Amino acid sequence: ANLVNEAALLAARHGRESIIDLDVDEAIMRVIAGPQKNRLIADQEKRIIAAHEIGHAIVAHELPESEPVHKVTIIGRGRALGLMVSLQEDDKHLRSRDELMADMAVALGGRIAEELMFDSVTTGAENDLERVNQVAQSMVLRFGMSDSFATRALADTDRSWVHSDTYATRVDTEIDQLVERARDIATSVLERSRDRLEAMTDVLIERETLERHEFEAVMRGETLPAPVVEAEEESADESPLQETASVSVMTEQSVVETEPTPDMTDRAAPVDTDGHVAGADDDQLPAAA
Repeated sequence: ANLVNEAALLAARHGRESIIDLDVDEAIMRVIAGPQKNRLIADQEKRIIAAHEIGHAIVAHELPESEPVHKVTIIGRGRALGLMVSLQEDDKHLRSRDELMADMAVALGGRIAEELMFDSVTTGAENDLERVNQVAQSMVLRFGMSDSFATRALADTDRSWVHSDTYATRVDTEIDQLVERARDIATSVLERSRDRLEAMTDVLIERETLERHEFEAVMRGETLPAPVVEAEEESADESPLQETASVSVMTEQSVVETEPTPDMTDRAAPVDTDGHVAGADDDQLPAAA
């Protein structure tokens, strides 16, 4: 209901008598990350943000187990400095081990992109790493997706530990192995796509937002036409996001601890009882000094 109301308000604000796809798309983006917010960001930080989000997007695009990239943007929303939105095209109630591994690789794509392009890392991957750890923990403790505990569930649905602490070291080892495999996957993809990573970072800085068809065209090596000034109206025929969208965002760093946002990405529980991983993770980058 809130989503429809937001879309209706946006349509009325633009003088439209009915809701169009663009209104639904913008309404969902507002639900995910808030309204657009203008910031003064130093050129170097803008490049880091763009590279980080393109890193997520390239890994998602190259892994067949990942959902298609719907949008990549460095336009700020709320606390978010940039977003990469993936779209789940089919209803799913179960997630495979390969899909969860791909989810972790995509989440690590931003950090790996920073390492490759700048030979350094920022605080931008803080919540990426938290999410990867949560997914890996669920795979080991709840889903029997590790080598040592393939037929064991070591935690119940509320994440309570149900076995003795003697398993702790083995569990940590299994979690580390899963995370390292996901890192290797992301690194391999981005090293093969190094030229595209740098080129698409430049394109994203120039255009600020890449819709799915634009992102896929650049991935094919095509040159995009000059940006249209009235981008919002011209993109009115874009397909709207759905409630199964997943998002990677980079946010301003804050010294205040915040509670998980109760939006459709359910950051508090990245893996539900059906094995579905909620997609959002808040990356953090320090504000420009």
